[in-house]
Amino acid sequence: MQTLREQNRRGLFNYSGGEEAFEEDFRRATQELDEANRRLKKLGDIPEEPEDLRPWTTIAAIENKWDEATAEEKNRLLRVLIDHIVVRPRSAAWKHRGLDPERIEIVWNIA
Repeated sequence: MQTLREQNRRGLFNYSGGEEAFEEDFRRATQELDEANRRLKKLGDIPEEPEDLRPWTTIAAIENKWDEATAEEKNRLLRVLIDHIVVRPRSAAWKHRGLDPERIEIVWNIA
C-alpha cells in the first residue's frame, strides 16, 4: 500500500477520481487492512494438524462458530464454500407451484 501511495505521489499513474478520491480510498483500504490484521491476531496460532484430519477439524470449527456468526460472516463463508449453483429447468413431473428442489444442484468448492 505504501508503494502504491509513493507511485501516486511521484506521478507514475493518475487516480481516476483525483487526489481526494485516492486519499479517501487509501484511507479506507488502510482501515480494512488494519481490521484484517486485528482479526488475524485474534485467531492466534493455528496448530498444525495431520492432513487427513484437516477437513474434519475445519468443519468442526465452522459448526462451533456458526451460531455466533453474523449474517455477513455466514454469507462470506458460503460464498467461499460454494463454487456455483445449477438450476435446471422444471421437470414435466413437477406439478406443484414453487420451487422444485430436485432441479437445484449446489457445487461445493471443497474436495
